[in-house]
Order: sequence, then C-alpha cells, then structure tokens
Amino acid sequence: MKRLVSFIILASSFLLLCPNIQAQWEGAQIQQLTNDDLPNKIKGLYIDENDKLYMFYTQGVRDTITGFVYDYRIFYITKEKGGDWSQPEEIQTSTYIFGQNRKAGLWMDTRTAIIHILYSGYTGVNLYYTNSTIPNWEFVTIDSLPDQQWGARHYSYAMDFDSLGNVHVVWHQDYDSAGYTWFRVIYANNSTGAWVKQVVSPNINVGYGNSGGPIFCVQKDGTAHIIYGPYVRNDSLNSQNWHTDTIPRPPIAYGHRYAVLELLADNSDRIHLFTSSGDIWVDDTVHQFYYYKQGKDSIWSGPEEVQVFPPDSGLIKEYFVDRENHLHLSLQTPGGAKTFYTNNKNGGWLEPNLLLTDFYSGLRATFKFVIDSQGHGHGVFIDYKYYGYLPEDDSTEVYYFAYPTSVKDTLKENRSYTFHLFQNYPNPFNANTLIRYSLDVSCPIFVSLKIYNILGKEVTQLVNQAQSRGAYQVLWDGKNNSGKEVASQIYFYELRAGGYEETRKLVLIK
Repeated sequence: MKRLVSFIILASSFLLLCPNIQAQWEGAQIQQLTNDDLPNKIKGLYIDENDKLYMFYTQGVRDTITGFVYDYRIFYITKEKGGDWSQPEEIQTSTYIFGQNRKAGLWMDTRTAIIHILYSGYTGVNLYYTNSTIPNWEFVTIDSLPDQQWGARHYSYAMDFDSLGNVHVVWHQDYDSAGYTWFRVIYANNSTGAWVKQVVSPNINVGYGNSGGPIFCVQKDGTAHIIYGPYVRNDSLNSQNWHTDTIPRPPIAYGHRYAVLELLADNSDRIHLFTSSGDIWVDDTVHQFYYYKQGKDSIWSGPEEVQVFPPDSGLIKEYFVDRENHLHLSLQTPGGAKTFYTNNKNGGWLEPNLLLTDFYSGLRATFKFVIDSQGHGHGVFIDYKYYGYLPEDDSTEVYYFAYPTSVKDTLKENRSYTFHLFQNYPNPFNANTLIRYSLDVSCPIFVSLKIYNILGKEVTQLVNQAQSRGAYQVLWDGKNNSGKEVASQIYFYELRAGGYEETRKLVLIK
C-alpha cells in the first residue's frame, strides 16, 4: 500500500546556514516528508554512487481501542539527483510476527542496491533475515534460542558488507541466570549461500541490566572487526581464527570513564577508531573525543582530539566516510537538543558548527546524514508534530535537511554566483603551469581543484578548502599526490565550487 506524503518548507525554529559555517550544508533548507497523526521513526539514510538517496522509516500502527502503538510498518522513499522524493513504498513480509518491525534493523548495500532487514520479534527468541531479492520478503531464520533458557533474547545486532556483497552480521545472545545477565557474541555471514555462525566470545557476566551493543565493521576482503569489550578480528572471510588485538587508549583523568564509540573501515580498508572519556558520575557527559587511524601496517596513529562545542558536553552520533576517505561526524549535546557537524577534510578536525536546535523533545538525536559527490550534505531527522504525554506514541514526523539540488534551484544558484575557470598557462608546459580561477560569492564556498589523466583517474588535488570571493591561481609542477613526476600526455583539470563544475584540458610535454 502506498501513502502520499506532503512536502512543506519550514522556516520556524530552524537555523539557516550561511556558507561560512560549513560548505557541506550551505544554503540548506528543510522539507517535511511525512504528515500524519502517527509516530514515524527513521531507520536509515543511504546514498549511492549516482547520488541517489534512499530513506527508510517506520510508521506506527495504533490500536483503535486503546490508542497505543503496538507495532510499525516499514516504508522507503528515494530521491534521484536533482529530483523530488518519490512516494512511499511499504515493505511487507509474507509472514507476520507480533512486534517484528518495532525492533527491526535495516541496512542497504549501496553497491548492490539490496535492502537487508533483521527481525527479532517481540520475544527476541528467533533472529530472522530477509532482503529485497527474496520473493515476498520471506523470512530466513539465522538463529534460535532454547525455550527453556529463561530471559533469552537476541540483542544489539549489527550488519556490514564486503566488496563482494556478502552480508556480515554480529549480535549478542543475552540470557538471565542466577539473577544476573549474561551474554555471548555471535558472528555470521552468508558467503557460502547459507548462514554460518561462529561464537566469538565466551559467556560473559555483565551483572544487572543488558550487555550493550557490539562495535563492528568489515573490510573489503571480508575480515571482520568486533569490539565487545576486547577488540577481536578474524583472519579473513569465513576464518574462525579470532585474534584479540590491542586498541589504543587515551590518557584518562581520575574519575572519568573510557568508552569505544565506533569502528569504521574506509574505502582503502584503513580502520578508524573513535573513543571518549567522560565523568563516571554523570550520565551522557563526554569531556573529550579521541580519533585513531590504523595504517596498512596495522599500527595505530593518534590520538587526535576532536574538539566538542559547547565545551565538556556532547555525543558523537553519526559517521560518514566520503569517496575520498574523509570522515564526517555529527555531534549532539546530551538529550539531543543541539546537533553539530565537523569533518577532517583539511587535515585536522574543524570546530563543530551548529546545524539544528530542538528546544523541547531532543528527537533530533535521530539525525542521520550523507555527503554527496559534490560535497553537499543531506540529512534527515524527526521532530514532534504534537507534544503530548507519551512521546513513544505521539505524532512525530520526518524532515529532510539539505542543500537544494533540483534543476530549478541549480539554475537559480548559477544566477546568484559567478565562477570562472581560465585556461592554464603555459599550455603545453614542461615544468610548471599556472591555473587561474575566480569566485564571485556572497559567503565562503567549498572549492575543489583536481588533475585527472585521460582515463579519468585522479592524479593530484591542488585545492580542497572553503574560499571567499576573489581571484586565485595555483601552480602545478607535473607531480602526482605522491610527489612523483607524471608522464607526458594530455591531462584535465576540474574545478568544483558548490553546485558548479567546469573542466579544461592541459598538455604536459617533457
């Protein structure tokens, strides 16, 4: 069943961003994507190599007698580059298990465009899997827990993909015994056509409460990395040899706790690690974030401190690795009232800048974002439509936050800003050549100037920063990113500034 959604441009309670804040969010506007009296929750936002957006969300199913929400329906919408959002498509499985969508985990492999979903249902005893290539979204059972084990449930499952499109899953089996909670970490992948499980950890006693979620990422060759307390990795795809490695720990002041926040594998298979320290007596208070990077020699470099604004508060919530392996983060104050953004595109972490403010509910803690090939940010978040007593069952709507990218908006932008890329001189050249360009903009804008060979492969990047109005010139010495001289042939230099791009040809003769 398809439901229509309305798009409403909002102006109230929103900070319109000037380009001097962040080029990724320059001129950003907000659209309301859902408009009903039901709670809506965001499940994921993805972008493919053609800058097509995919947004997944759930919508509450309300009991007509009690008024309570007992489960959710899953929808997705898409947006082509320069186009509008599509109408919602509902994902309906051939079998229904009570409460299945309430705890459903949803992921998308943007290289294959396959949608993957994990369900545990209301009881959490069985772990089910389905994807968009399976007819009628039929369930495949990945794991089951013994009925006689009291309190047993599947908990905190995560998913990632390798370069061949194999699906990797990690989760906890939690159960209660002798008044305490125990857990063990399970890993599985479907590279053989069937789900093969491996027990990664022994049974671990965590006392009262629950075990918390695993930190998980997969490299292109299928090597899985998991942090569940210790940090472990396997040798390769389907290897059952799990190695416990040492991860770096920053200096922690007395009375502060150490926490691992995220583990990421970028497009070059480098591993990135984020940790934090905070007051052990104050929940959700973080005093400092730390960033580490693991090289090809498996040696960690760092830590780099990620500055938090305002000082002594905030939580890193979302991560995105762009096509050039730069990292982008969203940070939020405790409760999610304010959302900030930073990246390390220019070699260091930018001071976080305010993106969104929510004075009431803190629901913008759900903010998810991606960065497109032009360097523009796209984000989604939820916020209250009506503020009531039960937030779980109140009406919450989905909003889209981004730079305008429609054809009409692009034409308007090109009328507002003027860019000129001039022919290099001398051309042909032998040792050095000068590339000139000019910008006529009201506020700083992000600029990229790159050299490509005739096969379209990047040779070197000459400019990668925000720049103001003015005339610029850059000298290219005929060397690549590694500092080595390149061969005599035809090359192309491309200028990108905001939504504008232009390419010219140059010739190197030695």
